[in-house]
Amino acid sequence: MGAFSSGGVQISPCVAGTRDAENCNNDATFMRGLGVYEGAGATFYDDYAYFNSEQTAELWKNVMNANIAPPVGTGDIINLNGGNIGIGTGTPATKLEVVGNIHAPTVLTPNICDNTGANCIPLTFFVAQSTPLPQRNTCPNAGWVVTGISFGRVNCSKVTIQNSGVAHNCPIGQNVRGMYTDGRVICTDNNVY
Repeated sequence: MGAFSSGGVQISPCVAGTRDAENCNNDATFMRGLGVYEGAGATFYDDYAYFNSEQTAELWKNVMNANIAPPVGTGDIINLNGGNIGIGTGTPATKLEVVGNIHAPTVLTPNICDNTGANCIPLTFFVAQSTPLPQRNTCPNAGWVVTGISFGRVNCSKVTIQNSGVAHNCPIGQNVRGMYTDGRVICTDNNVY
């Protein structure tokens, strides 16, 4: 008596004066029978009380600086998932597997590898004085730019700069750090002029 189905419907109403009524009064005390008792009237009791409890688990956690009292957040977070994380895939094979493109202004890695995790190029490849011959990490001709990397060497293509007839200059105190093919310049303040 007084029990509810998983759909929230009461199975049988409570009857005052019975042992079952303890489970119907909306308090935190419940009686549970250890077996079926075939008493009569108020002594009859055959209920089992079941409940389900779910505990929430955190997926992300703030990284705290324990060297400061009281500890304060570092601004970093850590994923508490012990398995792999997939973006665009339900079966990630590595700690983070992304199927699709990634846009990142900065990448920190010791190696750049193909999608199998092999054929890696060390980060030092992009530092001229650290790259042993015969690897090529720069374009050999003026006016050519890196368009990709394959077989441990950069791929280069000639770029034609189109002059629109408009002067593109960085503001005073800024320097050119890049250029678009239409003649616009990217300055050290990251703005395009």
